[in-house]
Amino acid sequence: MIAADWPTFQVRLSYPVMAEAPVPSPLGVTLPGAPSAYPSSKGTVYVWEPVPRVLVTRVVGVLTVEGASAIEIAARRVSSRHGRLHAFHDWEPMTDYESAARNSLTQSALEMLKNTETLHILTLSKMVTLGVQAVSLVVRRIQLHTTRTSFESELRKALLERRV
Repeated sequence: MIAADWPTFQVRLSYPVMAEAPVPSPLGVTLPGAPSAYPSSKGTVYVWEPVPRVLVTRVVGVLTVEGASAIEIAARRVSSRHGRLHAFHDWEPMTDYESAARNSLTQSALEMLKNTETLHILTLSKMVTLGVQAVSLVVRRIQLHTTRTSFESELRKALLERRV
C-alpha cells in the first residue's frame, strides 16, 4: 500500500512502508492524511500538518541535515499560513543526529520563537535527551516528554482545540 491510497489514519497510525525503510508505528493518535516522507541512507523524517497550526514530525534512525531542513521548511510553512505554531516531534525512534542538524534546528527554533506557541519533543534516548535539555536552556518553550503517554495526551489536546 502506498501513502496516496490512505484517506485517513485509524486508531493506530500507520506509516508508509518503503522498500528501503519499513517503519513500525507506535503512535496511537489519529492523524488525517499521509505524512510527507524524507528518506535518506541514515534515516527517515515524516512530517504532517494534521490541523492548522499543528506540525507533527517523526524521526526514525539518524536525523540528518537534510531531515532537519525538511522539518524547518515545514515549520516555517505552517507558521506563515497560520501564525503561532504548535510543534510535536516524535523522536523516540531517533538513534542519533548529526551535529549540523541539531545546530540547524536550534537556530531555526530561535528564529521562529515569536511564532512558536509550544514545542513538544518525545525521546527516550539519553543522548537525544541531553541534546534537547541543552537547547531548552536557550529555547525555553521546549516541553520534553520521556513517556509516550504524556506526549500523545498533549497532541490529542492540540488536535481537539484546533480542529477545523
